[in-house]
Amino acid sequence: MPNVPQRSEHRGDARSLTEANARFRTAWDDLQAQINYDQLKQAREIQGRRRPWHR
Repeated sequence: MPNVPQRSEHRGDARSLTEANARFRTAWDDLQAQINYDQLKQAREIQGRRRPWHR
């Protein structure tokens, strides 16, 4: 097996890890702009009830 870096399938169609990171940050910022604080707080409360062993 040659010691050649293989293309990561996790990057989607990004050509480099840097480009993939930039796309992720853009998508993350967009998502955060769509979700308000109350929705985030409610989701955390739901998650807390599902996994009580993490308290």
